[in-house]
Formats: sequence, C-alpha cells, structure tokens
Amino acid sequence: MLKKSADRFSRSLFARDILQHLRLGIITGELKANHRLVESQLAEEYGVSRGPVRSAIHALEQQGLVRSLPSGGAEVVGFSQKHAIDLFIVRTQMEQFAAQLMMQRSDLDTGILHSITNDMANEPSIEKLHDLDMQFHLEFMKLADNWALLQSWVTLSPIISDMLTFTNSLFKDYHLVAANHKQYVEFIEKRQLEPLLHKIVVNFEFPKKLISERFGGFFADNK
Repeated sequence: MLKKSADRFSRSLFARDILQHLRLGIITGELKANHRLVESQLAEEYGVSRGPVRSAIHALEQQGLVRSLPSGGAEVVGFSQKHAIDLFIVRTQMEQFAAQLMMQRSDLDTGILHSITNDMANEPSIEKLHDLDMQFHLEFMKLADNWALLQSWVTLSPIISDMLTFTNSLFKDYHLVAANHKQYVEFIEKRQLEPLLHKIVVNFEFPKKLISERFGGFFADNK
C-alpha cells in the first residue's frame, strides 16, 4: 500500500488530501493498474471514516484514474506512458490556443505574470515553485478570456499539478524555470505569436522527453 508520513496524515484528513495522495500514487506507479481500492482498509490506514475515502475514490473515477467494479468497490485504471504523453499534447494545444486568443485582445495586462516570475526568480522552495508554476499557467489561460478553455484547464489541473510534482522530482535545474516563464511574458508583451507558440512546444518537450527516457519501461508495465 502507499507509504505515508505520520506527520502528514492524521485523523483530520479530508477527502481532498486523500484524493491528492492516491492520485499521486497512481501517476507515479506506486498504485498500479488493477489495484483494488478498499474503502475500509484505506479508512483505517488514513485514520478517517469511510466518507472522505469514498469521496476521494469517486473523484478519481471522474478523473479517469479509477473504475467501479460490477461486484462493488473500485480498482486503479493505471497511468501509462500514453496517458502522460496525451496530457502533454493536450496542454500544448490548449496553451497554444490560449496564446492565439490573447493576441487578439487590446487590453492585455501581464502584471500578475511579472509578479509570479519575480517570485520564481527569488529561489523559492520546490513546493512554492510548484505552486507558482501552476498559478502562472492558470493566469496565462485567463488572459485568453475564454470560459470554456479555462474550465477545461481547471478540470485537468489536479492531474497537471501531480504530473508537475513528478517531473520536478526528475528535473533539478529549478533556476531555469523562472527564465522560461519570463520568456512567455516577453513574447506576450511584444505580441510575438509565433515565438510564443514555439516556446510553448519547447516548454513541454523537455519534461515529456525526460519521462519517456527515465520511465518508459515503467509506464509500459503500468498499463
């Protein structure tokens, strides 16, 4: 079963915390495909009632990471290399579409993006850098001023967040993160669409390549 820290997990856990822990376990392969998720067992291990566990499992099913069984209960679907690559492809297309839409606006305000990249440059902790990265891309999507596109990103954001946690554990040159995001802002302010579209592709190619090279075999086994 999943390893957990006694300090992190206590009886005050809510469904969101359990959801995040289980989801990260699925994405990293600690919880493999066909693994049974037993409410009573998980509730005992987390020190909570079945309610938060049931809510977490239901959310995982909605996110396509868990499936209900005809006999009752649920099992892990798994997170394969294809799942990871699919996510990178969709993120690339969503952000490129957002870039195209924002370039049509005459009232772009990049102030919050500047603020986030400045915070990134101040060498924050890896946890804080993760949060800043997620915040940057959320604000980037907001600049497109497209409700449906933003909601699509928000729906995927929990899995995006855990994938970012995973790739950050493999990528150690954190000082490059601020520089990469500053280029986004420069291209937006200069209204340079083509360089921005190219930057978006490049930004996702490296983590995609990193995962493929490092965990290709693991992902293949985790279908």
